[in-house]
Amino acid sequence: MGKFRKAAPEEQQVGEDGTETFEFKGHTIRDSAKQRKEAVSICKSYVAGVVMSMHDRFADNDDAEVLTALGNFFNPTVPRSDKISDVDVVSEYLGSVGSEGAVDGFDLFLTYMHSLVDSGSKIVRSSRDAANIALKKRDLYPAAAESAQPLLVQ
Repeated sequence: MGKFRKAAPEEQQVGEDGTETFEFKGHTIRDSAKQRKEAVSICKSYVAGVVMSMHDRFADNDDAEVLTALGNFFNPTVPRSDKISDVDVVSEYLGSVGSEGAVDGFDLFLTYMHSLVDSGSKIVRSSRDAANIALKKRDLYPAAAESAQPLLVQ
């Protein structure tokens, strides 16, 4: 950038087409109001594209609430009694995507998972372990298995 600044003349030359120009390493650099408008337009379009891409890639508040509830639901260190509101959020989420998750099914899964934890089993150490158990026992806990899929994919 320093070389460019040194090469840029103090006063611009006016070209035949009325634009201000100067030479830099064999290239003619032009400056005009039209080019500035085009540059601003390109920048605005670029920024709009970046913002749209971020909206597409990152979760909104509802998604964050669902992911938090899923994380808590499958977290073996969170006491079962603290998961009531998480069960409601997960059940509502399943209903919104076309799967009706029975709250009884969630309760049965939580009973099973916490019995493993309480017995000192090393099978369930993390939310990922619990989600994998739900998937393996899909026949017994279909609602929990359905809930585990988005947690493991994220």
